[in-house]
Amino acid sequence: MNVGALVALVFLAVMLGGFVLFFLYSRTPMWRASETRMAMMRMLVIIGPMFGMRFENPPPDRPAVMGGLGPDQEPAPEDPRVPPTPEGIS
Repeated sequence: MNVGALVALVFLAVMLGGFVLFFLYSRTPMWRASETRMAMMRMLVIIGPMFGMRFENPPPDRPAVMGGLGPDQEPAPEDPRVPPTPEGIS
């Protein structure tokens, strides 16, 4: 084996080992609360749009009509201060 292949193999092993160690560390509560994680997230938010990664807000909820009478609801009692209207007059 020549020296270049040996250096590349050692470099690959170090990179793979570093990835495995970071993967295991990133699943701990200590990583979730770390300032390093927040700094990485801020950097991604700033740099991401340069590469086409944009956060799109979810669409707003559709407005719903509230307060209609359903089939199982009784109409509200009439106000006693207002006289009832005769039938046929609206």
